[in-house]
Amino acid sequence: MIKSYKINKDVIMFAIDEIPFIGNYRTGSIIALNEKELSFVKSILAGKLNNEDELDDKKKEWLSILKECDIICDIKESICMNDIEIESIYLHYTNKCNLYCKGCYSYDQNRNDESQDLSMEYFLEAVKQLKTYGLDKIIISGGEPTLRNDLDEFIKYLKEILDINYIVLITNGTNLPHNLLHTIREYVDDVAVSIDGYEEGITFIRPTGIHKIVMNNIALLKEAGINVSMIATLHRKNVNLMDKYQKLSEEMGIPLSYSILTCNNQNREECKDFMFSEDILSSIKWEDILSSIKWNENIDNTNIKNFSFETRLSCEAGRKMLSIAANGDVYPCHMLHVEEFKLGNIKDMTVGEILCSSKRLIWKNISVDMIDGCNICKFKYLCGGACRANAYYLNATLKKKDPYCPLYYNFYETIINLIREYNRKEREE
Repeated sequence: MIKSYKINKDVIMFAIDEIPFIGNYRTGSIIALNEKELSFVKSILAGKLNNEDELDDKKKEWLSILKECDIICDIKESICMNDIEIESIYLHYTNKCNLYCKGCYSYDQNRNDESQDLSMEYFLEAVKQLKTYGLDKIIISGGEPTLRNDLDEFIKYLKEILDINYIVLITNGTNLPHNLLHTIREYVDDVAVSIDGYEEGITFIRPTGIHKIVMNNIALLKEAGINVSMIATLHRKNVNLMDKYQKLSEEMGIPLSYSILTCNNQNREECKDFMFSEDILSSIKWEDILSSIKWNENIDNTNIKNFSFETRLSCEAGRKMLSIAANGDVYPCHMLHVEEFKLGNIKDMTVGEILCSSKRLIWKNISVDMIDGCNICKFKYLCGGACRANAYYLNATLKKKDPYCPLYYNFYETIINLIREYNRKEREE
């Protein structure tokens, strides 16, 4: 009989004095593993158990114990099918980049060292295993992903063979090989182009002289019938110029979204002139941006990254989202490629092992009710504690407030006021 199994969501793997254990912290079950048993568990997690009937009696016994202890479940069983672990991943397909941008979240000491990039096959195998755990969306990033010669083949395989539902390509917009256009049009659901200034000659965090190239490539993507959008990074020097970016969006006929500059421990010095002060954060007005929302329709995105109107207990880092670096290292999110939070590497670990690692347990259990200051805020179940990366880089702990808290607070306050006004008008009509 051919069956496929995956690890249960409440399972954790750990070692004590070099003895490996696997257990379910919901049921309390625990199993000590010898080398052969550990190898067997890894083969199951890698999807290499093809036919149970061909197993010897000892392995059949091991399999039975793993099922009885709620360590694994048949992916076709309803309780297992509805247990989605990972919905999306950031996949950094290369560490190579043709630009240097201040505050780049993916920059590290291996930038432009192509020997660090894993082969396509490693990424495809990881994605194949992640599909078992509910993977629906892949954001392909870098470095600059269009610099890899096999990107078109990779994207095509993701969509045609692995049946990934939603693929996003993030690019700096300076490199658009002609042969890639067809692949993008056929297999990529959205292309997000990062921009810096809103017109020629205006630069903040990027090199000068590339605005026209980026705008021309955005126009090419649009003309090819590709869903393309622009992402502008908000920081101290441009946050009061959002109307300029909005004007560019309208002129280009291209949707615009924003990300917020994250200053980590490596780039904090070069970012100091771009960091928000609390006064600036508190003074930002959301009324003009949010008043255009049609409140009689579903509100699922306000086009500002990390700002959404939904019920949240935490950010999705490490819970429903993972980030895979170009060298195969796995982290809870693309903003936290920090050794302290590394969950494993796809080159020498199965996805199942990574998902039940003890380091991931932190991310599965953290909630806004555990964060100092956030736990008494009226907006806590909308904000979810905002971004844990921002909190960590400033406070060296995950359990402190996001330093951008005033920005989030004003955002939700504005939404509540708009809803209140909408309800008032409804009552009067």
